[in-house]
Amino acid sequence: MELWRRDIRHVTNVYFEGYNVDILIPDSMIVVEVDGLQHYQERIQEKDMRKIETLREAGYDVFRIQAADIR
Repeated sequence: MELWRRDIRHVTNVYFEGYNVDILIPDSMIVVEVDGLQHYQERIQEKDMRKIETLREAGYDVFRIQAADIR
């Protein structure tokens, strides 16, 4: 993701709302989570769902993408 080239203020790998998030775009209230293979594990999926719920309750849109889809 080339957010910096588009002059989109963002923070990567930040602790936010009690969770580590991969990409936070505060001005747009967006969180992007990059999921690797470990996110297929049931225990991790349950944790991810709680994380997403917390972030959405805080007013953020959460987008999840697969790590394999990133160039």
